[in-house]
Amino acid sequence: MEKSGIDRKEIFLASKVWIEHFDYEECKKSVLESMEKLRTDYLDLMLLHQPFGDTYGAWRALEELYEAGKLRTIGISNHYVDRMVEFSNFTRIKPMVNQMEVHPLFDFIVSQE
Repeated sequence: MEKSGIDRKEIFLASKVWIEHFDYEECKKSVLESMEKLRTDYLDLMLLHQPFGDTYGAWRALEELYEAGKLRTIGISNHYVDRMVEFSNFTRIKPMVNQMEVHPLFDFIVSQE
């Protein structure tokens, strides 16, 4: 980013927390490490990658980082509608994004499982 000469405000940076970091402490550590590697003091979007593990603990970490101004948008990824509704009912700050996998073969793949 620095070498590009583009102002940080002109770049939308998004990242995901992988499931191995799905508890409060590990999630917070993972986000801060990502910010350090990207040399930025905030991220535009941070997602929890999949609905496995301690998603509620990880989400609490994202809520805190959001309230501290470190994250501009927080969301989830690969949560089906029923899981997203459940998740929304038990979180203080509701997910602002639900990134979904969509492609022509997706329904076929799901039907084979």
